[in-house]
Amino acid sequence: MINILLAYSDTDTKLGPYFVKCIEDLKAFLPSCRQEFQIEEIHGAQLNDEYLETVVEKYRPQQFIFAAYSHGNELFLRHGSNDYIIVYENTHLFSNSLFYSNACLTGKRLGPDLINKGCLGFIGYSDAVYSSLLFEIFCQCDNYGIKKFLEGERLGTAYQQMKNNYTEQIDKIYAANAVLASLLRHSRDVLILLGDSDLTIEHFISEHTVI
Repeated sequence: MINILLAYSDTDTKLGPYFVKCIEDLKAFLPSCRQEFQIEEIHGAQLNDEYLETVVEKYRPQQFIFAAYSHGNELFLRHGSNDYIIVYENTHLFSNSLFYSNACLTGKRLGPDLINKGCLGFIGYSDAVYSSLLFEIFCQCDNYGIKKFLEGERLGTAYQQMKNNYTEQIDKIYAANAVLASLLRHSRDVLILLGDSDLTIEHFISEHTVI
């Protein structure tokens, strides 16, 4: 059994539907994997630092996967007016985890702080990135890396394949939509990996079911 926590800002006024789409896409993919997953979702009014701590503490010190789809910056992840993961405040909760996020700027300071606090691996973006429901390609690119990891690739390989996928999509659409291609190129170029590139899904198999 692999524990995976999914945090997403579903009621965000601008990108809520996009964050939901990413989560639904990821959940639809999970049955194709060889592993069994215990999934816990945190969203809406639950997405605040106090409730998050209550949920995450149930899984510690076991290893788990945490995927976050929301707004962010270099200091925190945010849902509405609530900062739910904050540099130097609650990053210790994610020791023994793989942390994956499509939020802007989290790779700049939040990611390094997570690693310093014992997080095993981090994939995110070190600058602002663009997302939109108007183009399926954004969700496809945002979820590509975590899907490859869940399929069994090493984290470093999944990261490189995610970057390669960005390049392939850019090459396909450049002639038809140079602006969209430039947005994807920027996302590719600010995508970062921190922590143990040799992590595999087997690191997260647990014999214990969390209630």
